[in-house]
Amino acid sequence: MPKFVEVYAKATGRKQHVPETWLTHPVLGRDIRKTPLSESQQRKAEAVLAKANPDDAPAAGERE
Repeated sequence: MPKFVEVYAKATGRKQHVPETWLTHPVLGRDIRKTPLSESQQRKAEAVLAKANPDDAPAAGERE
């Protein structure tokens, strides 16, 4: 199932939920832009992933 993101339609200024892949599509993504909130959420998620240490993850078959 595709991940949906909140965007603004440039033509109407209204918020919409669209599949994330539409943002990079040459036709479907032409008249939409990410909302400031979804951009900040993405930056936070990327920061968490950047700080994550793969050595902290349990080994295959281990329980926490």
